[in-house]
Amino acid sequence: MCSHYQALTDRTAYLRCFGAAPVATDFTVAVDLWPGTMGYFIRRCASTTNAGGNGSGCEVLAGIFGLIPEWTQDLGIARHTFNAPIETVSQSQSFRGAWSQARHCIIAASAIFEPNCQGAKAIATRIVQADAEPLGIAGLWSACQLPQQTIYSYTLLTMKADAHALMRQFRQSTAEKRMLVVLPKERYMDWLNAPHEASMAFMQPYAAQNFRVEIETNEGEK
Repeated sequence: MCSHYQALTDRTAYLRCFGAAPVATDFTVAVDLWPGTMGYFIRRCASTTNAGGNGSGCEVLAGIFGLIPEWTQDLGIARHTFNAPIETVSQSQSFRGAWSQARHCIIAASAIFEPNCQGAKAIATRIVQADAEPLGIAGLWSACQLPQQTIYSYTLLTMKADAHALMRQFRQSTAEKRMLVVLPKERYMDWLNAPHEASMAFMQPYAAQNFRVEIETNEGEK
């Protein structure tokens, strides 16, 4: 599971790389995102012209990292729904609604973290895009109706990584090897616009040579 990533904090980079920028005048986001914290996600715009005014058809919204299903108002569930395994996403009570309705989104990340457990203590390893551009992670979003407001939330899609040249190296030897579904840049809008029946075709491993590994800290994971 990936419970820690670093968010893209440059408004102009959202526009340059994903075709839409946060419209909030008070745009701020924590650099380090953990389940239950507020981040940003990109989705297909509900209107014909996106909120950024550039006609790209997508928009950037703030939401909780960890999907809040529509059937609950318990925001604490986000601590358990931050990753959606593609093998069970269509059956999971938490994710099947967003998956069946093709509520696709992209999470823009400057880096993701995975634990290297080869030594005596796990080392949190920072992983970035090899070309220094943001990572576009495939996700699902939801909107929870509370008495006074609508709360948006999102989850990161994950897949098995047993055969991946890079990601299979992380986590304990006895743990299941998994990786995030990172989208190729040319497929961003295709993913946002894809119908439900085409969703699984996007669940492909991102090539190891597209990542660059940086050793960050020996603090392990929270």
